[in-house]
Amino acid sequence: MNTLTVTTEGTTLTGQVRGSGPVVVLLHGGPGCYDYLGESVLADWLIPFRTVVSYDQRGCRHSPSAGPFTLDDNVTDLEAVRKALGAEQFELIGHSAGAALAVHYLRQYPKGVRRAVLLSPAALRDGWRATFNRTLESRMTDDQRRAVDEIDRALASTEAAEERSELYRRRFELMLPCYVDPSRRDRAPRMPHFNRAVNISASANAGAGFLDATWRDAVRRSACPACIIHGRSDPVPLSVVQDYGAILPAATIHLLDSCGHFPWLEEPDALRRLLFAFLGVPG
Repeated sequence: MNTLTVTTEGTTLTGQVRGSGPVVVLLHGGPGCYDYLGESVLADWLIPFRTVVSYDQRGCRHSPSAGPFTLDDNVTDLEAVRKALGAEQFELIGHSAGAALAVHYLRQYPKGVRRAVLLSPAALRDGWRATFNRTLESRMTDDQRRAVDEIDRALASTEAAEERSELYRRRFELMLPCYVDPSRRDRAPRMPHFNRAVNISASANAGAGFLDATWRDAVRRSACPACIIHGRSDPVPLSVVQDYGAILPAATIHLLDSCGHFPWLEEPDALRRLLFAFLGVPG
């Protein structure tokens, strides 16, 4: 394993490079989380067949930054990663907000992407959160509600930045069992790193591009092969996936039964088959 260090305007990105062969870059979600894909079984699957690159996005864990934290800045960072790797093209695998980042990168640098895999993609435009929030609410247990209420009371009574940051991280992690299929609550991930300031700033401008017809047309013209994988129990509604399909003409959509937002934890065998078939990996 080699350490990846890429300095761009506003941050020094830190990550890892493993394996050999064509380059695939894993893009974590959040926004504001950390390189959980690089630490997942998904990376382990690919290392025998690919040069697997992953990193903490700006402001996350080992890539500290004072901002700004926009999608455009993350696109610029990703292009800096490509150049640092000396790769003419790479494959992108983005999860959640990382999928939105992949598509925004594709719009600006269409020749840089060989293929794109979008796992449980986050929305490209506004209007989805009401359904998302209702689903999360319906899946909360009484214990979760009490714990969330306790955290909210603590947030209301403290102004200490470090303490508030940890409380928001705990609140987010506490809700993650509601992101998975209800029959698989025990497969929800932990989230030891979460930067709420990054999350708020990056989310605030995430949907602006979709409303721009020029932006949508640029993505359509790319004709990049794309594979969209989404769980039927994902609290992110299916309309979000349909938006991606509408602007990616070469996309195939696969829906996984009994699966929520984290397919490598909830439906690993199905995800592995789909991923290997799309990437042309044996096995």
